[in-house]
Amino acid sequence: MRISSLAVLVLVVLAAVGVPRRAQAFVRHTLDDQELADVRTTSPAAAKAYEEGETRLRAGDLVGAEKLLAQAQTLRPASSLFARRHCQVLTELGRRDEAVPACLAALSGQTAMDSRAYVGALMSGGKLVTPKDLADALREATNARRLQGQPFADAALCEIAHHIGDDAMYSTCLANLETNAPRYFETARWRAARGGTPVWLYWLGWSLLGALGAWLLMRSFLQWFRGPAAGPRKAGRAGTTAAVVLLLGTGFASTAHAQADATPHYQLSQHRINFDDPESAIPSIKERNDNPLEFGYFLQDLSAEALKAERVSDFRKAVKFWRASAKAVPDEAISFSRACRVYQILQERDNAIQYCARAINLHGSTVEDYLRFSELTVGTPNPLTDVEIQDLDAAVKHLAAQAGGVGPSAVIECQLGVKLEDEARLAHCTSALVKTTPNDPHTLTFQWALAMKRRNYSEARRLLAAMGKTPMTPAALAELQVATDKAATWWRRPFTDPRYGFGLLALLGVAALFVFRKRAQLRAAPVDGAPAV
Repeated sequence: MRISSLAVLVLVVLAAVGVPRRAQAFVRHTLDDQELADVRTTSPAAAKAYEEGETRLRAGDLVGAEKLLAQAQTLRPASSLFARRHCQVLTELGRRDEAVPACLAALSGQTAMDSRAYVGALMSGGKLVTPKDLADALREATNARRLQGQPFADAALCEIAHHIGDDAMYSTCLANLETNAPRYFETARWRAARGGTPVWLYWLGWSLLGALGAWLLMRSFLQWFRGPAAGPRKAGRAGTTAAVVLLLGTGFASTAHAQADATPHYQLSQHRINFDDPESAIPSIKERNDNPLEFGYFLQDLSAEALKAERVSDFRKAVKFWRASAKAVPDEAISFSRACRVYQILQERDNAIQYCARAINLHGSTVEDYLRFSELTVGTPNPLTDVEIQDLDAAVKHLAAQAGGVGPSAVIECQLGVKLEDEARLAHCTSALVKTTPNDPHTLTFQWALAMKRRNYSEARRLLAAMGKTPMTPAALAELQVATDKAATWWRRPFTDPRYGFGLLALLGVAALFVFRKRAQLRAAPVDGAPAV
């Protein structure tokens, strides 16, 4: 099998592997493993306190775990993982006022897991949620979609819907969890929390109220019809009552319509959105400066509309609002990142790369932005240009210099190594990944690509056996197995690799030339006993 074909296969398999979904809340994500590995090197005491805290957490000792996690966070205040886990334990303990600041500190990591934890802290406690907390929670639920194909955003939306009693939102997020992550622990959690007052009871109550309003209206009409001059005050009182009831019914009808409509145009801001072309109606600089609060509401409105469109998989509509948000705030990465992700789903690679390239050069860019940019760049069927190679090398260098960036930088270097069929790059990046995430499917797949490049088929088969113990999909594993068997079987090579065919033809040509020359020499040699001429 040609190495270029192996490169394409590796990139396809890596895209299909994804990040394994965990069954418990306290199990770390792959990005968390990379961060913890870096902390073990730079601050062993903090890493030890954190791991002991997780051990207590697994044992159900929340109080003991909280003390150890607080100690770890004190020793390593820059760790978003430590702050997030501390926030989650404080939330479980019901200490909301302490949990929210801890989660705010965790948001510096800008991962989907941090956003999910912050939503949980905001929605915890027995008090009614404030409008600001609800707006912040919806924003972070949107941000939790940074990791494509992961359940964090839907879990956050279920948290919000459960707290505010929005049955329509709850049904949508739970259906998404059931579809995308049926074995995820939060899916089971929100499935079990589905109880509460059935929706049909609300409809029955409002129907009875509507019937009462209709009866009062009919009664008022009959009184007027039978004696229009009699009892004006009584009739007026009955008419007023009917009007109030009908007004309530109208309000409910509009609410029910808003729940039935997948994209209701409700806005917090006074700046009106052009829903057909959101980019055409961005507040001016003067309007932003005159009333920054209204501009903040406007940005929340754009994010809310984009999120609604994403929930119903209308990505063409969603990207319009993310583009508008990026135009409104061109010096922050978040909206460019979201537009890049949606364009990637739409399989519009050129547009996606354009927005991802902007995101990684702006304030607030995340590791996921760099990984997505790399995936999009190496995903082209064409050879990479010098500029593209330089961009990826710069991304590798930048991430390697960041806290917790060794693992992600190695992933990008490996993707580039696979694309370029560069053995040196693959050897360097896999040595780094083995230290941080040795059993991750991505690491094993990159090691397999290096073994195939070196034609070390016994090592390739060993790695395939290791992949079988990971959450890698059977289909992806089968493709790698077929590729290994095809390349490793010696008698198949002449039939699969044209180089063997050309070599065989060259060998036959040399042999034929040798035979012809030998025959010519024999013909020219004198016969025994005959005089030489």
